[in-house]
Amino acid sequence: MRTQADVSELDPERVRAQVNTRLTRLFNEKAADQNNPHLSVMANAIRDFVAGGKRIRPLFAAVGWQGTGGTGDARQITRIAAGIELLHASLLVHDDVMDESATRRGKPTVHHALPPFYGAPTPGRKALRFGVNAAINTGDLAAVWADQLVSTAGLTHAQRSKVMPLWHSMREEVLTGQFLDLRHTGCPSRDLDVACAIVHLKTSLYTITRPLQIGASLNHAEPGTLDACAAYGNPLGEAFQLRDDVLGVFGDTEETGKPVGDDLTDGKHTVLAALALRHTSPADRRELQRLLADPGLDHHGVTTARRIIESCGARDMVEARIADRHRQALRALETAPLSDPAKEALAQLAESCTNRDR
Repeated sequence: MRTQADVSELDPERVRAQVNTRLTRLFNEKAADQNNPHLSVMANAIRDFVAGGKRIRPLFAAVGWQGTGGTGDARQITRIAAGIELLHASLLVHDDVMDESATRRGKPTVHHALPPFYGAPTPGRKALRFGVNAAINTGDLAAVWADQLVSTAGLTHAQRSKVMPLWHSMREEVLTGQFLDLRHTGCPSRDLDVACAIVHLKTSLYTITRPLQIGASLNHAEPGTLDACAAYGNPLGEAFQLRDDVLGVFGDTEETGKPVGDDLTDGKHTVLAALALRHTSPADRRELQRLLADPGLDHHGVTTARRIIESCGARDMVEARIADRHRQALRALETAPLSDPAKEALAQLAESCTNRDR
């Protein structure tokens, strides 16, 4: 039994490779399951969908485990990290259906990839409907497999008592955040509290804090350590989502893999939109509200909305928030009861989460 994690194991590429190997093994097993041969189409769809992901959440889980000692069987954290990535895939498949997104990472979304598997001899409206319904089903299956990976990670009773409440909380929180997001999409307002609540539930806890805490809990981390994970993860998660908000309006399609102004055409109630509606002139506010409520927003409308958001200073305000939350996260690391290599890895992850173009 190892008592201390190797510094080399904090290498992100190594963690990604281990998670990818675990996922590939799962997909191959499911696609070749002789007892359920009909799994193969969905298994291959999930496999193709998760290919190319950044594995951010597994990385934080791995650092949480390694930073609190990295003791015991490393296969436990690999399975759990892979389970977190599959949960993420499940949520993204459903998110793409809800947002009616055609692409993700420059590739067709699952509900656009599955229509050719419909049983009718010629494609048509029913095949498209099949794609949507089958994608919902496939997303549910990914969530089932995520639970399978976690439940078969060989956790002791003591580990389960620490890990599973965090796993369940993470799922509940992200779905609550998604509900709030859906509830306010198409009708963004100046309500900054709601926009921040969506960020906290859908990104801060789910993307950084909970994975970090789950990894640490494998080593029976004390409450103070879990609090330190939150002190780092919550502000960094906000910065991560705010960067997404900026990219969702001003990003380059070739870099993000999403259409130009995606958040604008969807009418997302983001912090960026709330700040713009708070600080722009009454005339521009009415125009921006009209644009963000328009389901047929065209390129000219996107350009106009961008101009309003930038000219009122909302983009600069969000950039300032990103920088501030980044500093908060780094300050929290200074006193966190984590190993020095883990702190260094978390500082590097903080940089990559906030300063990116996709």
